[in-house]
Amino acid sequence: MTKLLVSCDQYAYKYEEKFYLKEFGFQLVNRYLDIFNHVSFLVRSKEVFSESELGIHNIPITDDRIKIIPLPFFQGPKEYLKVYLKLNKAIRSSVDGHDAAIYRIPSTVAFKSMQIANRKKIPYAVEVVANPLESLKNSGSVLKKLLMLLVHQQQKRACRNAYGVSYVTKSNLQNIYPVNKEGYFESFYSSVELPDSFFYSPRKYPSDKPFIICHVSNHIKSLDKGHLTAIQTVKMLSDNGFYVKVKFAGDGNMIPLLKEKAAELDVLDRIEFVGFLKHHELREFLISSDLMLFPSKSEGLPRVLIEAMATGLPCLSSPVGGIPELLSNDFLCHYTNVFCFTDKVIRFINEPEFYEKQSEVNFNKAKKYTVQELQPKRAEFYKRLHETIYL
Repeated sequence: MTKLLVSCDQYAYKYEEKFYLKEFGFQLVNRYLDIFNHVSFLVRSKEVFSESELGIHNIPITDDRIKIIPLPFFQGPKEYLKVYLKLNKAIRSSVDGHDAAIYRIPSTVAFKSMQIANRKKIPYAVEVVANPLESLKNSGSVLKKLLMLLVHQQQKRACRNAYGVSYVTKSNLQNIYPVNKEGYFESFYSSVELPDSFFYSPRKYPSDKPFIICHVSNHIKSLDKGHLTAIQTVKMLSDNGFYVKVKFAGDGNMIPLLKEKAAELDVLDRIEFVGFLKHHELREFLISSDLMLFPSKSEGLPRVLIEAMATGLPCLSSPVGGIPELLSNDFLCHYTNVFCFTDKVIRFINEPEFYEKQSEVNFNKAKKYTVQELQPKRAEFYKRLHETIYL
């Protein structure tokens, strides 16, 4: 039996002696079972005392091949320092008995686990899903810049010493985090889970009013995903006589502040927060929208953009991470450039042929990210790591 250790920034919730994951975490951990007999998921865990507290972490782990290794729960640097000693102890006691490891980075937990596992000579591969340098570049906080610089250096070191590295981008992250180890293996594949049933079709120009702009971010806990820029864009469009609305999918403690900002701009009636959506609900949400606006500050290769494209939505975003691999410069603006986003939305509203052409382009590009396209690449990468066990 081959046992794989996986660590990343997912959470597990514990309720009545059973562990639960959210939808993406559940999909993720099951991918590795295509090659490995047993997967230990080393993640932060939170115990709750009612079913309602599970929230989006509501998928129970019932497969004996999956083991959740719970770590002390923390969010942010201050809480991390409080649990640091307990975290180290928990990781040290959990890495033994595994044949290989995969770390999805950047991740505080994964980096710490990697340090300890390396001392025990456990072969590892990394899946690089984001570039912390972008958070550093776009941050006004000196402390955050220092932390992101540290994470960046940890990520470079992790990639240099890995047996294998996969990236969610085709070239962006590869140029920043190259691999150095002799005989290493490399791949690229998105984290998106896109079955044929998720696809919709290229769109016809929407004649109904209002024109619906959508934005998706599971966690609305900061302004980094461009929620405020989207609200300001709606304000500018409204001032120019366009009847538009923006619907936000996701949940988090920043929603009251965003509503307050919308009220100050007198567009509170033009915004709506619909809460967290399951995958099948997300599809319906995207289909009912007319355009995706995603002015994010930092990304790897956002799954939500690919999902929006699969439903035929025209998309506007920012030129960060691998997003330029999805959208050309004509559909990219700096994440704070409200004037740029407003002009581009207006063009989609005013030019039906342009709208329909870009819808078709996006729909066809999304076909490169289906399960059938990506899963063989993932499986081959995991197989290569599996082979290192016997070297």
